[in-house]
Amino acid sequence: MTVYLKQATASQEILIGMMISSTDGITPATGLTVANTDIQIWKAGATSMANKNSGGATEIGTTGYYYATLDATDTATLGSLIINVNVAGALMWRGEFAVLAAETYDAWFGTAHLATAAELAKVPKSDSTVTWNATALASIQTEANDALVANNLDHLLLTPVNEDMTSQCADGSIFGRFLTGGDTSEFISTDSIIDIHAAIVALAADVGDAGLGNSLVSKVDDIKTEMDKVPKSDSNVTWNSTALGSIQSEATDALNAYDPPTNAEMEARTLAAASYFDPAADVVAHVTLVDTCTTNTDMRGTNSAALASVCTEGRLAELDAANLPSSIDDVYDDVGGVKSVVDLILVDTGTTIPGTITALDALIDRVLGLNHENFRITSPVFDSGNMTSCTVKIYPTATDCTNDTNVLATYTITATYDVGGNLATYKSVKA
Repeated sequence: MTVYLKQATASQEILIGMMISSTDGITPATGLTVANTDIQIWKAGATSMANKNSGGATEIGTTGYYYATLDATDTATLGSLIINVNVAGALMWRGEFAVLAAETYDAWFGTAHLATAAELAKVPKSDSTVTWNATALASIQTEANDALVANNLDHLLLTPVNEDMTSQCADGSIFGRFLTGGDTSEFISTDSIIDIHAAIVALAADVGDAGLGNSLVSKVDDIKTEMDKVPKSDSNVTWNSTALGSIQSEATDALNAYDPPTNAEMEARTLAAASYFDPAADVVAHVTLVDTCTTNTDMRGTNSAALASVCTEGRLAELDAANLPSSIDDVYDDVGGVKSVVDLILVDTGTTIPGTITALDALIDRVLGLNHENFRITSPVFDSGNMTSCTVKIYPTATDCTNDTNVLATYTITATYDVGGNLATYKSVKA
């Protein structure tokens, strides 16, 4: 008997057995260990057997019957499926299976066929014995109506056939708007096309025309003619030349009546004096006077009484040309005379300022050296741990002190001590 399986579906159990002992060919083979490699599968269209994808077989009690679980890989191919089980201690077992599509399997062995029957009962149908399903029919009618409204075709529905517009023509439909402005409750039964035509004929007679031929059409033409005279300008239409000329003429007349000064008159200043602004008599619009400026009798630029007292007429007279050198050269000669006098004074004292400064520098360096700045002790002599003599050198800079260069002065130091080892005399002599 063929066993049916669902395509590409895991966890499908199959029964294997009964397995028969290979010893006597009669006794059930129990306690077998069946690995996945002991289970060989042939799929439709294959040219060889393949091992079961995973997992072996497990015995059901001690009956010689075993069960195995197939997975999606084992059942991946539609059609025939042959399984051989060949394990030591038992004769080979063969099973035949058929793999069905999931929809077919569910329809045969699942509950889907029951649901399908229930759904079919909802399908609207009509024949000599069966009426339309009421729920489905109402739903179809609603969808159809919504589709007509969405595509502006609802004016094809509820077309009025008598004067009862309220119930036979939908508000807002084309018919409703055409006949009543959209509100069917305002429908007047005499507002037919014929009635409207008659009203237009009467209107034409009122405006002086014998019929419709030259009434409203001619009036519209007259309106268009007048509209063409209106000046307008955009990307496609130019100004109406007649209207534009009229506007320009009016603008020129207005300027001539006002008679403003021309640019040439203003640049040449040929206008009458009265036409120009007089700051003494004319008033500037929107400007308010807040204070009055008076003539400044004090010194310009300062209110300092002290400076004013210094810059008196007498002091200013001293700056008269007669009291000033006639040229820069005279000033230079005067400065040269002062310099000569200073040089004579320096000669009288036997010194010059630069020489004096140099001597002072040397003395200052020596003073600093004697205060232990940039000095070095060499050639020390000791007696019982006390230094009795040494040589001291002083330098102008720390670098000279380190390198023993540019010695400013050299001193010989001698010292004596009493019997107790205390300093008795100390002498420093410049070499």
